[in-house]
Order: sequence, then C-alpha cells, then structure tokens
Amino acid sequence: MAENLTIRAGHLAPSSDGIDVDSCRRVRIAQCSIDVDDDCISIKAGHSRNDPSCEQVIVENCHFGYGQGGVAIGSETFGSIRHVEVRNCTADSDNWAPIRFKTAPSRGGVVEDIVYRHFRLDGVRQAFEINMDWRSGTARPETPAKILPVFRDIHFIDVTGNASSAGSIRGLEGSPMTGVIFTACQITAKKGLTVERAPDVDLSGLTVALRPAAPAAAH
Repeated sequence: MAENLTIRAGHLAPSSDGIDVDSCRRVRIAQCSIDVDDDCISIKAGHSRNDPSCEQVIVENCHFGYGQGGVAIGSETFGSIRHVEVRNCTADSDNWAPIRFKTAPSRGGVVEDIVYRHFRLDGVRQAFEINMDWRSGTARPETPAKILPVFRDIHFIDVTGNASSAGSIRGLEGSPMTGVIFTACQITAKKGLTVERAPDVDLSGLTVALRPAAPAAAH
C-alpha cells in the first residue's frame, strides 16, 4: 500500500515516474499527490514474456499534476496486466495524458479488465491516450504476429472535464482492441478524438464538445 504521499520531481527530470508498480499483485495507492516529469503512476509487467503479471491494483482518491501520464498502463506489458481500477481521481496542471495506455508491437502480453471511473480533468493536454504502437525511439522492427500485445475489456466510466485535445486511440492491424467501452464520459476540448486501426471501440458513451481556440493576440 502507498497512502498519503506527496511526490514531486523537476519538470526536466528524465524518467522521473512518481510510483512504478511492476509485476505486483494486490496493490492499493490512495490519497497521493504526484507532480513529476514522466508518468505520475506507471503500471507495468516486467521486461520479458516470462515475467509475472501485474494484477489487482487499485488507485483511488489521488491527484495528478504535471507529468507525461496520470495513471499509465505500460509500456512494459510482457507479463500481462489485468484487474486494475482507477477511481475518484483528479488531474490538472497540463498533465500530458491522465489516462494513458502504451505498448509496442514487440512487447506482447494481455492488458485486460481495466477500469477508470469517476475521473475529473481540468486543463490537461489530452484526456485519453491509448497507443499499441508506442515507440521510445525511432526504430520500427518487424515483429512476429504471435507476440503482438492484446488490449481487451477496458472501461472508461464518468470521465469528465476539459483538455486541449480529447486524445487518440491507436491500435494494431494484427491485434484489434476488443471490449473498449466509454460510458457517461464528457470532454470539452479544442480538438476531438483521433482513432486509428481500432474498429471495435464503443464510443457511444463519449461526448466531446469542441471549443474554439483562443484568437491570436493583436500586434
């Protein structure tokens, strides 16, 4: 358990995750306030397909300030990540993506039964980022289909607030996302949601209200 923690790191500090949960089970993180340069919380599953899974994780009543993610799933998904619930949290202060999923085609594993519930956003860059084709560098190696990652049974319930962009969903042609469902989610943003290679995502419960960009200042 991690409870009632305040975690801060400089906004130019590389790889400064606030809390990493890697290949663990029965973890609870509650009442924490995190402002860092990398992901505020990152949930991972090892560095090889032989590593243990990460399961039964609860994150609740936490505040996320600046960071590249609020609660991020991945990018290490090798051992599989399942049964995670994020609930009653808030994000602001230009956080890049409070709800973030990332993995690379070479990392395999199954990400399933993930729930984000009652999440309030205020002044973040993008509300949602789901990227199965994430790369930490520029190399794009060919990958056998047998080790492609799988994303399924992911639910976003009552996620509301304002962002610069509603965000993006990027799947893989050889491993389509299934059971990704938005329910009672309302986002106000300057840009809508971009969806690529993810035909089986249920967006019926997501409303995005576009607001105009501020006019340029006169000279």
